[in-house]
Amino acid sequence: TLAPYNHAAMAAVILRAYVSEKVCWIIEHHDIFSIYYWGHHWGLDRHAREKYKYHPYYQSAIDFCENYDQKSFDPDYDSLSIEFFEPMVHRIFARPCHNSSYLPKK
Repeated sequence: TLAPYNHAAMAAVILRAYVSEKVCWIIEHHDIFSIYYWGHHWGLDRHAREKYKYHPYYQSAIDFCENYDQKSFDPDYDSLSIEFFEPMVHRIFARPCHNSSYLPKK
């Protein structure tokens, strides 16, 4: 991990100009939501995500962590190769920026 103490925030900053507000919010907060699966083993509050329970993207963040993020740590999970994802990454970053404070206001 390039940023072990704030990888979620770092990823969100990189992607913010290329993805929807919803996707960005999920990425930015997934670290808090993932604590549900492992935090209690380290003395952390596994229900820390509850502070967002009224946020419109709350359930989507739960779904992302349950279906994708936490499964990525399972050594027996049949993961696809990184090469499989390369075309998707290229498509996302080939898009024009649409949500950036550096772009002129329309």
